[in-house]
Amino acid sequence: LVLMTAGFVNNTIAQELPIVLGINLCGGELNEQQMPGTYNEHYAYPTKEEVDYFAKKGFKTVTIPFRWERIQKNIGGDLDYQEVGEIKKVVGWCADKGMKVILSMHNLGRYKKNGIEYIVGSLAVSRNDFAEVWSRIVSSFAGYSNIYGYELMADPHEMQGFDWFTTAQQATNAIREADKKTFIIITGDNYGAPESWAQYSDNLKNIKDPADKILYNAHC
Repeated sequence: LVLMTAGFVNNTIAQELPIVLGINLCGGELNEQQMPGTYNEHYAYPTKEEVDYFAKKGFKTVTIPFRWERIQKNIGGDLDYQEVGEIKKVVGWCADKGMKVILSMHNLGRYKKNGIEYIVGSLAVSRNDFAEVWSRIVSSFAGYSNIYGYELMADPHEMQGFDWFTTAQQATNAIREADKKTFIIITGDNYGAPESWAQYSDNLKNIKDPADKILYNAHC
């Protein structure tokens, strides 16, 4: 499955950031009913052949979706060495082709434990847990100069009392302790829908980032 992707940039960085042609190479986020699932059976990351193909087509940025439950199988624990290694292969192939990479967590604002989905911010899956896993992810990919951005969460929705703004701010703070140069991409609440952005996501403009490198993502 291949999806086109585009980002909205805020006015403060529009002058320095050209709009680049990017593509989502799906696979790592698939089969959400199989968590964590078996690699190459229930899900898989892009192959070198896929990366080569889209590089030849002129794409400059690749988004690699992944699931939190696969990259960190136990909340608060170490990242899964094999899982991170598979993603690093793709990042390396992209680097060889001069392509930037966006690492995108595709969990819709949730984490599944024992077959039950818990909203990020709840007692079962706290904001500290979310910030902590992003800190680990950023540290793990620190050696790759072609990381374009970290998309905190694709399509958060129905967050109930666990507002997305507070969760995104805490994760932003954690990332900036490890990385002050890479873009942080924040998708709006209610699936990032632009027609309801003012209702669900207007407060995201108040996210504080000492590096001033926030991008906002909306889905049409």
